[in-house]
Amino acid sequence: MNHSSQINRLAWAVACVLLPQGVYALPNNNTLTQATPITTLPFSQQQDTRNATDEAQQAAYTCVGDRYQGSVWYQYTATQAGVLLVDTFGSDYDTVLAIWTGDAHPLTQQACNDDSGTVPQSLAFAEVEAGTRYWISVNSLKAAGGELSLQARLVSGLDNDNIAQAIPITPNAQQAFSREQITENASSETQEVISRCGGGAASVWYRYTPSESQQVVFTTTGSNYDTVLSLWTGQAHPLTEVACNESHSSVLTSSVTARLTAGTSYWIRASGVDDETGLLRLNLHPIPTNDRLEDAQALTGNLPLHHSQFTYGATGQDAVSCAESAGADVWLSYRPQDEGLIKISTEHSDYNTVLTVWAQDANSQRLELACNDDARLLSFGELTSQVTVSARPNEIYYLQVSGYDGEMGGLQLHIEAADLDFTIQQQPQNTRITSGAEATLEVTIVPTNETQAARQPVTYQWYAGETGDTRRPVGTNSEVLQLKNVTESGYYWVKIRNPSGTLSSHAALVQVDEQAVVDKNNGLSVDSELNPLDTKAHLFGTLSRKADQLPTNLVNQREAVTIDFVIDVDPAHQGQAAKLVLVGAYQGSAFNGIFALHGSEWQVWDGTLLGLGQMQEMAALPAQITLPIFDGQLTDLVGEFTFFIGYQLADNTLVYGSEPLNFTVTP
Repeated sequence: MNHSSQINRLAWAVACVLLPQGVYALPNNNTLTQATPITTLPFSQQQDTRNATDEAQQAAYTCVGDRYQGSVWYQYTATQAGVLLVDTFGSDYDTVLAIWTGDAHPLTQQACNDDSGTVPQSLAFAEVEAGTRYWISVNSLKAAGGELSLQARLVSGLDNDNIAQAIPITPNAQQAFSREQITENASSETQEVISRCGGGAASVWYRYTPSESQQVVFTTTGSNYDTVLSLWTGQAHPLTEVACNESHSSVLTSSVTARLTAGTSYWIRASGVDDETGLLRLNLHPIPTNDRLEDAQALTGNLPLHHSQFTYGATGQDAVSCAESAGADVWLSYRPQDEGLIKISTEHSDYNTVLTVWAQDANSQRLELACNDDARLLSFGELTSQVTVSARPNEIYYLQVSGYDGEMGGLQLHIEAADLDFTIQQQPQNTRITSGAEATLEVTIVPTNETQAARQPVTYQWYAGETGDTRRPVGTNSEVLQLKNVTESGYYWVKIRNPSGTLSSHAALVQVDEQAVVDKNNGLSVDSELNPLDTKAHLFGTLSRKADQLPTNLVNQREAVTIDFVIDVDPAHQGQAAKLVLVGAYQGSAFNGIFALHGSEWQVWDGTLLGLGQMQEMAALPAQITLPIFDGQLTDLVGEFTFFIGYQLADNTLVYGSEPLNFTVTP
């Protein structure tokens, strides 16, 4: 076999959100002369910036080194004086952002920002004058762009640097208030007292006089620097401090809760730790009306359901089983129309949540069904929560969302039909026996959420044949299949079922030595000079429809599918360090190409061993590696796919499969 030819065939493509660099058209606003006009504010736009380039004579950013690449441009002619604020929040890549003036490259930079606060997206602002044209550029750092979300708006400047200029707070009909401003160049007054919670002299002021006695919550949620918030009374400096807060939970913003007296004027002072300044957003939040079980807010409608609210000022303190210290509860209720497993999560909430689900028995006693503090899922981070419960139609479920240690913030709650709550950790292994001997096959499952066990009962049904062939059931309801007096080679697989759904394993070969059977070691191997090597590795991939978990090679772009790879590692390589490599080919009507995955970035593959990159590093290769690659729909990816998987040892020995996973996506 021509191994150089095989190397050149190595290809693979994965999913819609992982399309590689190099297959996209240039953005329409890739140059200064093509800049997207911003005619009205506020402005918001999403666009794909992959494949963007830079222009000759383009001035360098002053807030970052030379690691950036690929510009897109916007232009705005100010209709009034003010502060123009631009951000890239919501983008899926690391951005650098600048505001410029001038007529042609090189422009004059007015503002520049790389990372805003603790996030890799950017926020920049500059004072603007009516009639002047301003340019906005966005570049990517390290990676080759992505999905850009750009927002622009006018905000207030420094117009409340002392208490004589304090901005009056006038709540709306929902008893809420919010105002954005820039605090750059803020200072302090003679005899102004620094808050006991800290902060510096760079302060701005607001004033609130309630018409009736009430409990209120002031926050700086939405600000981009480390704030200190304090509440004061008095007529002039030095004022008397009533309450203060340096930071709220794990983020940099602050919250102050206080009971105010009708007719009394209160001063709100916002400053920054170590005299930081930037974008300040001061908010007045209404106290939640659902902070007791009897006031639970009902969620209605078809799944998925999404609910958002602020929990500032919540007073509930009902104990929960999964967290020693929790409080600031809010309550919701949900009555499902159908039976089935539902997943409830606080994904994208901005504070540390604890989630508990309750039901009531015939005596109206509360029964705890599930409780979770930290979900520890990759998409959630470590502060939000997730539970899965088996729901019965028309039964009311009460959802208690608490803050760990009484934290409060912006709650995002989601209820949706649950996915499978288990996955296959160890597939059945190929085995070789002598004629008439016994053979043992085994499958191992683990929960998809490490903090919660898979629902019971879990059942196992084994079959003889390739995966999906259910004509010959064998064995008992067990994760282990015992075969006695085996005289013929054949394949076996298992279907696993629990209340959350069904999953099928890969087929394992039981090979009887006396028979001429096909060698299932399909691996190929070459050294660093592309000389062929022997290997006993076996590598294969499977595309399955989620509806029936059956393998296929023809799917519609709107069907939900999964793509998985399995590597049976060469025994001689087990325990060695290696990197997993993924390459791929896609041929469609819009584009085609061959690509390799470098970390989380797809790049056009140059056909060399070095160009393979590294998808994942492994300190010691196990006997078998199972890789779930994709779960979703292949929308807008109509065409032909060819998938390969492999691994590369420290001495650059490459092992890969000779049998690719090929499939077609139809319109």
